[in-house]
Amino acid sequence: MQQLSTQDKVRIASELRQHLAASRLSQQEYAAACGIDQSQLSRFMQGRFTRLSKNLRSACNYANLDTLPTLKSDPRKCKLLME
Repeated sequence: MQQLSTQDKVRIASELRQHLAASRLSQQEYAAACGIDQSQLSRFMQGRFTRLSKNLRSACNYANLDTLPTLKSDPRKCKLLME
C-alpha cells in the first residue's frame, strides 16, 4: 500500500464527496457498488485514511478518480512513476 500526502488525502476525500453528491446515491448504495462497507466509505469521505488501500482504490475507481500522488517536484523522483 502506498502512503499518501495530506494534500492527496484532502483531494481524494473531497472528490469522493463530490462524486457521491452528484450520483445521488446513498453511502450504503455507493459502498455496495464498490464492494466495501458503508462505514469505511464514510471514513474515506472524511479523509480518515493514510494509505491507498485496495478498498480506497475501489471507491476511487468507481468514481473514475485519479489516485496518483500529486507531484511536488521533479517527476523523476517519484518512485511510483519510475517503476
